[in-house]
Amino acid sequence: MTTQDFSRDGALALAARHNLDPDQFAQCFDSQTHLDRVESQHRTAAQNGITRTPTVHLNGQGAATIGDALIEQVRALADELGIDLSN
Repeated sequence: MTTQDFSRDGALALAARHNLDPDQFAQCFDSQTHLDRVESQHRTAAQNGITRTPTVHLNGQGAATIGDALIEQVRALADELGIDLSN
């Protein structure tokens, strides 16, 4: 997804690709009911240097990647921080 897709049409196309109800999605999108929450999460992410998803933070330190390497990055970070993930 590129920044051009962050339009109403791009959001509706993404919803359609994921088999969401187009009318229900459009109504939710247009109502902007969740806009404050989304903008707040975006600001928080930007303040924490998050530029992509998925992103995982453990004890304030993070590893971000897309793909299979995420699990290994999380394990390595947990080991580095002395966090036991076995439970």
